[in-house]
Amino acid sequence: MLRRTNCEQEPENCIRDCEGSLPSAGCFDLQVSLLECYEQALASEFACVGQGFGSTVRPRPQICTQERDALIQCEVPRVKACIDVCRGLDEPPPASDELPPPAPDAASCPESPMPCERLCWELDARLGSAPPGAGAEGPADADLAALGEPFIRCAQEGARRCREGLSMAVASEPDVSWTGLFLECAGLPGDLEL
Repeated sequence: MLRRTNCEQEPENCIRDCEGSLPSAGCFDLQVSLLECYEQALASEFACVGQGFGSTVRPRPQICTQERDALIQCEVPRVKACIDVCRGLDEPPPASDELPPPAPDAASCPESPMPCERLCWELDARLGSAPPGAGAEGPADADLAALGEPFIRCAQEGARRCREGLSMAVASEPDVSWTGLFLECAGLPGDLEL
């Protein structure tokens, strides 16, 4: 499937590798449903990620959510559990009349919705294997919901502090992102690509 957007290259695929790879037999029909949903989506529902030749096309988070959630639940339930916790913790931003006026040089602060899928996939890639000190547990045993909840709460607090103009480590950046806050909370380097 090829979805044309304003990318600098011709993407050969518009979905995550894991969505395009061969699923387990029990999840095959769910993958077919997801890919059919993507094929029916408008090209404007896809966006470029990255810059230059390395840019790729990804579906926007709001399309094919049910189909994607069903496939993730079937193939990687630990990631789906993390996504569910993140979505449950995500709160709409306060009404503009409840916020103090931004400082003239204030950074752009992240707003809801949080990119829960992206954050949980990154958490799975980094912490889905046995957590430090967990012994012989493997990736399937990692409780990403429990591991991710403190990072998600910390990122939410960072966003709140940003909106209130309070100091934080990433506030020196012109734009504060959910990714930057999440990585800071998880103690991971800020130059990782999610």
